[in-house]
Amino acid sequence: MAQITADWKPAGVTWNSRPASICCTDAVSSPLSSPTLLSWNVQSLVQQWVGDPAHNPNYGFLIQGTSGSGNRAPSAAAWKALRPLNDH
Repeated sequence: MAQITADWKPAGVTWNSRPASICCTDAVSSPLSSPTLLSWNVQSLVQQWVGDPAHNPNYGFLIQGTSGSGNRAPSAAAWKALRPLNDH
């Protein structure tokens, strides 16, 4: 997972036009062969966004494979089961 550091628009972004980011927080080192629930602790970053938004704007997160390309979206059923959860 990476912190996006520039503004972007969902309707216009592609892999080649993706915004700048700071890589990588809590990287997963082994390849995943099936849908797997992953989690990252983003509490510190979110606190920075909330505490000083003028100097720490919230542009979101980028989640990507270790190769940076060739990622596939999960099926609708798998995505529903694996969608991000806010447990705090």
